[in-house]
Amino acid sequence: MSFKIGQSVIVKNDIGSIKYIGLTKFAPGVWYGIELLQPKGKNNGSVQGVKYFDCKEDDNGFYGIFVKESMLNALEDNKNNDLEDVAQYNKTIENLKLKLKALTDESIRHREKVAAIQLELQTKIEIMKSMESKLEMQTVENEYLKSIKLDLEEKLHKLSFEHQELKNEFELIQEELEINREIEREMESLDSDHYSPGDVRMIFEKNRRLEDTLALLTRNSKETENKLKQELEHLQCEQLNMNELQKKLDQAESVVRMLQERIETTEDMDKMMERLTVENEDLTNKIHTLMMTIDELNEIHELDKKLEEDQKQVEFDLRQEIDNLQQIIHQDKLKIRELERNKLAQLSQANESLDSLSRSDQESELQVLRQTIADLRLRSRSDSVQLKLVKSRYEILQQRIAYSQASMVFPELIDLIFMIKLACSDIVVVMESISSKSLHQIFAITFLSLIANFLKSLTKLLEFNYSTDSTTKLLPEMTSKVKECNLCLDDVIDVFLSDDLRINIPNKLYQSVQKLQDIILDVAVTLNLSFSSPKLVYECKECLKFVAYCSELETSFFFDVWKHLRFHTSNADPALTALIKVGDDNLARIKGIVEALKETSDVEEKHDVTFSSGILDFEAIVSQIGILLKLYDIVKSDGLEINVDLLNKIIELMQTVESQYKVDIKVHSFQVTVASIYEYKFESTYQQSSTSDSGLHNKLALREREVTDLKLNIALLEQNMSSLASQNTQYITELTQELQSLKQEEEGSLKTISQLEQDKKDLVSELNAVNRNIMSTTQFANLKSQLDYNNSLTTMEKIVHLKRLTRTIDMEIVDEFAWLQTQSKRQFWTEASSVHNLSKSLQALALNAKPVSINNDNSNKWTKKKDSSKFAALVLEENYNKYKTTRTNLLCLEK
Repeated sequence: MSFKIGQSVIVKNDIGSIKYIGLTKFAPGVWYGIELLQPKGKNNGSVQGVKYFDCKEDDNGFYGIFVKESMLNALEDNKNNDLEDVAQYNKTIENLKLKLKALTDESIRHREKVAAIQLELQTKIEIMKSMESKLEMQTVENEYLKSIKLDLEEKLHKLSFEHQELKNEFELIQEELEINREIEREMESLDSDHYSPGDVRMIFEKNRRLEDTLALLTRNSKETENKLKQELEHLQCEQLNMNELQKKLDQAESVVRMLQERIETTEDMDKMMERLTVENEDLTNKIHTLMMTIDELNEIHELDKKLEEDQKQVEFDLRQEIDNLQQIIHQDKLKIRELERNKLAQLSQANESLDSLSRSDQESELQVLRQTIADLRLRSRSDSVQLKLVKSRYEILQQRIAYSQASMVFPELIDLIFMIKLACSDIVVVMESISSKSLHQIFAITFLSLIANFLKSLTKLLEFNYSTDSTTKLLPEMTSKVKECNLCLDDVIDVFLSDDLRINIPNKLYQSVQKLQDIILDVAVTLNLSFSSPKLVYECKECLKFVAYCSELETSFFFDVWKHLRFHTSNADPALTALIKVGDDNLARIKGIVEALKETSDVEEKHDVTFSSGILDFEAIVSQIGILLKLYDIVKSDGLEINVDLLNKIIELMQTVESQYKVDIKVHSFQVTVASIYEYKFESTYQQSSTSDSGLHNKLALREREVTDLKLNIALLEQNMSSLASQNTQYITELTQELQSLKQEEEGSLKTISQLEQDKKDLVSELNAVNRNIMSTTQFANLKSQLDYNNSLTTMEKIVHLKRLTRTIDMEIVDEFAWLQTQSKRQFWTEASSVHNLSKSLQALALNAKPVSINNDNSNKWTKKKDSSKFAALVLEENYNKYKTTRTNLLCLEK
């Protein structure tokens, strides 16, 4: 159905008129600008600062909207009933919007009440926390005083026991003293004649000793009594302090009881808050029911708009790159055609002036033509290598996208790993394109193989040591060194694209090789790679494999060089023959050492090694790569003169290599269970509550709660992602179709390459024919026969020219050269969008669900408010309301 400007149409059950038909800048394709009768549009006729049509505008909203033709329905005059239904429907929508606004206002008021209650509750919780801390301090102090009281009571009991013993002893002495006094009195009353003077003195002496003992005991008793009085006074003071502390404890217990009463009052507030929360949830459900259709349409529209913008940007970048490459290819084609025309003109001129030109001029023109063909071959080889580089880089980038989960956790390390992998793939492509015919090419292949193997070992170490502190600390420095390595490799690729290295190694390439050697040594020193004290997983294994591979390549290059020298050495000189034999013996010994080292380095997967005897110096072996440069410097000259000094230098290098690797190595392998960075899975950690003595039942309850929360969050995630599924499916289908078209274009490009190669072969055959004609001379009988020959030759040239012209006209079709596209420099990792951040918020809401302990025995056990299940549920619900508010604001902002 065709529409025209000014025609009345129906858009999404709304009536409007067409104001604009045509292309737009905000999205590809034909769009229809509609002015609606009701303010339900999305713009005023302008999008992204571009004015497409004029329409009215007021405070209620916009009247303009852009839609596709498939969303338009023509408005006929005989459908008055439909118009009435539409008007009634619009009126119903307006009423629903008014109700929605009222419900929204009421919801806002309830939210304010809930916020005030939560603020008051938070204040009370803080007061409770402070009182709990004071109560804990008072309890600790009470325990301390109780321990002091027990010590003092024990000490008092001990002193009382001592006092009682001394008192008993004092009573015994007093009784003995009384007995002595009675004896004295009796002796005085007795007649002194019955006792001798000695007996009397002895009795008096005994009485005096008893009196001294009694005096001493009296003093000791007084001192002990004084001490006991002091101890008693001290104990009485302590008892007073204990009474005061008991009073304080009683006061604290009363405060605790008061706080518990307050907590009971807060439970009523919790019930009120729960009731308000339920009412708020009911209102929210009503609002969600009313706005569900609008939200879904807005989400679909916004997602479609964002996808179209992203697709438009990608398409713009790709088209810009294609245009640039097509311009370059067009210029190259013009140059090729110009060269072909020049060649044809030169051939015709050569045929016309065959008699007048000298032989030297003919040879110079032939040399120019040969150089032109060589340039075309070099260009073709360069294009082929660039195509292989692009394909290999594309495969690496596909692997990079596949490991998105690891890149979210370790983005910098993943970038470094795939930067190294890109460098390895470039080196492999370059090595595969270099032929091994000359000694220069063999040297380039050998050195690049060493670099590639070292980078592969470095990649393996980074893949299995992603969580170590040393790797994290050295990551910026390693990244800068790998970037320097990539710059040197870019120089190597540039040199190789313009030179096949058959004649010599250019100075620029030689300098890049020296820089690569220094960078590799710096990397080994930075990581502190060694066999004696490994700090990384698989460090010994990867270093041992690199050493074995390095020794094998060095030995192979020595064999090639020695074979070349032996071939050009004269057997007449006995000194040279003896040195050749010495070199053969050295190479045989080195080969045996290398084979043993290679066998030792053959370790199973997921196994590492340790050295039980014979440890190599890894840094010295890495620095020994410079021996290849020294050996190449000796033999790189074309006019090489083989003499005794030359052979002695090479034999010294052989002996250096032999001494470096001649170590009796014994290793012990053991299994390693560390997973690589690609197998890393982000595991969410949950805060585990303390389990009670019952143990198993509480754990099961916690697990069930966690499973329930996870199921709820998964359901929410599935609900949010379901709206994106259909859009993503359509977008993937379009990308698949575009990929198929690109594959077809690539097949056409390959056919074009084969056609160009066939044209080159034809040109070569024609040039060979021209060479044969130039080199050969024809004997003519007379001038007429020569003229006839020239005329027939001219006719053949015209026929050939007409055939080429016809072929050129048939090929005047725009060729697709997508296969020559260089790697896009555009970054694929952009800043996260608002929708992405919103999805992260929902994921965090699901992961931060906090399990709590449930009181299974229904005992009146007092717990902190923040550890109760009710409090955790309210916090989770509040976070979910924040998420919904952010989501609503985002949708309103996008409108």
